[in-house]
Amino acid sequence: MDTQGLTGSLDFSNDGAPSAREAYMLRPNAATPGGLDIEKKLFESPEAKGYKAPHQ
Repeated sequence: MDTQGLTGSLDFSNDGAPSAREAYMLRPNAATPGGLDIEKKLFESPEAKGYKAPHQ
């Protein structure tokens, strides 16, 4: 599922698996509207890519 950049791509086709493996890295900043700065755009770590959920 394409979230148009709100989150990483979502995939609900594999029961028990995480729906997304990409994430934004955010940093708190009181001066920013919403309180967070994007430190790193969507990325998938090697650990997230290889993670097997318990019920997968």
